[in-house]
Amino acid sequence: MALVPIRDANQLGWQQPGWFSRSVEITSSDSLAALLRFQNWGRRCDATCADGMWRFDTPGFFGRTVKVTSLPNVSPVGSFSWKFRGGLLRLDEGDVFEWKALGFWSGERAFLTPSGFPILTFKPKIFSFKSCGEITIHREYANIPQLPMLVMLGINLVLTEQRRRRG
Repeated sequence: MALVPIRDANQLGWQQPGWFSRSVEITSSDSLAALLRFQNWGRRCDATCADGMWRFDTPGFFGRTVKVTSLPNVSPVGSFSWKFRGGLLRLDEGDVFEWKALGFWSGERAFLTPSGFPILTFKPKIFSFKSCGEITIHREYANIPQLPMLVMLGINLVLTEQRRRRG
């Protein structure tokens, strides 16, 4: 099955295919755009889309950082560090993106530019048995080269936060 490019969508959605599934599908207008597969109790995630493949590793007992590597050549891309109510993604090429909670109760999160403008907004569906939600790509930032990786890392971070809250 061919994956549709993430850059071509304004609105994306994600959902867990089944209750006990260890994967998440990202869709655009009922077409598959990307797939995330979780391993090692959610501490490793392999993400695949039309624009590339990445691995998100959370080493250590407390998991305060997430290492981002490009697949299949396993070259480092950057790392994400958790902070209170958010975090920072530092890429090896020098770019920095902030991960921030947009509201206390909504669960809405976003990747922000260094000047504070949202690039992507993630809105999980709160009262759902399966993990699912919506992603909004803010059009003025749709052409940045890191966009596909940010989409998939963002979903990984949302799901990590949900797992931590549950116990």
